[in-house]
Amino acid sequence: MNYIRDKKIFYINSRNRQHGTDNDFEVVVDLPVHQKYNKICILSAIIPKSYYNVQAEWNTFILKEDDKQVTISIPPANYNRRSLAKQLAYEMSNASPNGLSYNVTFPNSLIDGDDGKYLYTVDNPNFDCYIIVDDNGMYELLGFNPNTINRFVDGKLKSTNVCKIQSEDVIRIHSSISSNDGDDVLLEIYASSTQTFSNIVWSCPDVFAYSRDISRRTTNVYRFYLTNEDNQPLDLNGLNVCFTIMVYETTSLFSR
Repeated sequence: MNYIRDKKIFYINSRNRQHGTDNDFEVVVDLPVHQKYNKICILSAIIPKSYYNVQAEWNTFILKEDDKQVTISIPPANYNRRSLAKQLAYEMSNASPNGLSYNVTFPNSLIDGDDGKYLYTVDNPNFDCYIIVDDNGMYELLGFNPNTINRFVDGKLKSTNVCKIQSEDVIRIHSSISSNDGDDVLLEIYASSTQTFSNIVWSCPDVFAYSRDISRRTTNVYRFYLTNEDNQPLDLNGLNVCFTIMVYETTSLFSR
């Protein structure tokens, strides 16, 4: 059995950073050199759910018509099912290399069974059209598997999967202060039940279970940054995060 020999609490606020942004920042954490702290744990965290379900740098896919192709960019924002369908149809039609018109629809659940997928249609089925997605966040929103080429047949293309029209539900807090068997993930939080534009509030239920090793100390300035489960950055759009972290020395009860 382990117990805590000594501890120290630090309050981290991204607004008080040395460098960076609110979602990727460096702050000073002065670990006393005379103490043999070897563990770190986030005791509590408050993170604004201000990131969009369509984020800058993760908002593109490719539309191909015969031998011509163009990159489609969706403006960063939060979309629901209807607004995203409207935006997709507009951007694809507006950027079409051959002046084609696209529409994106989904079942009306009041009169039909709803399969959660989009139906993409083009007004001229004589063109060989494709939607090409990589492994950025757009493939989930569009309803396709990552790194796939999806072909229109007779002017129609249906999503392969249910479209995930929601903000990221997994947040990873990374830090250079922690070591987790080869990665720097300090904590993973599940935020699917938190409403968009509200605050994600987390409190540690078990200090030992959620602790990580402290990385080798070479500086008192440490980086903290937020990603989704694919380690893609989460942009908090200017709102700050706050963590309460505890560093401590742990030792075995039998070594006392």
